[in-house]
Amino acid sequence: SPSLYEREVECTKFIAEFPTVWNETVPLDGQIGDYVAMARRSGNTWYVGVMNDWTARNVELDLSNILGEGEYVVGAVAVSDGEQLLTITENGYGKRTGIEEYAVHGRGGIGIKNYNGTDKTGCVADMKIVTGEEDLLVIPDDATIIRLNVENISRQGRATQGVRIMRLVEGSRVISIECTEKA
Repeated sequence: SPSLYEREVECTKFIAEFPTVWNETVPLDGQIGDYVAMARRSGNTWYVGVMNDWTARNVELDLSNILGEGEYVVGAVAVSDGEQLLTITENGYGKRTGIEEYAVHGRGGIGIKNYNGTDKTGCVADMKIVTGEEDLLVIPDDATIIRLNVENISRQGRATQGVRIMRLVEGSRVISIECTEKA
């Protein structure tokens, strides 16, 4: 009933972020009675989910049949309270997002969108778990590296574009980031 959705605001917001119309659905893997892994595409974004029975298991998924040629970033990290996920794009945009903004899901959980990539920001280049007590090295493919305090990077919501972290030389792109002790 609708009143249940009103009581569970966080869950309702999470569900509302997912598309209801899909361009493509692809089964990835599964075992009858154990688990099923599916990928669904809406526009240019793929959503991958695994529905599992109560048995803990590792599932390795081959995504080459849905992603095709190119480079992609997919991340999974272990986190603690108070930490943030720092995300940077290939065009030098980035943000910190509090871990509390990522809902925890048990059995039957699905993926969570982390970044609203555009032509301006480019695709996600790298992600790291941070506390704000470290420095960040931003590493583009043109051999220039900048170092900045993570605390100075804007804290924003999950599905946002972030702010410019590094101005790049035309034709170059960020390929990696690394955390280090404060200078």
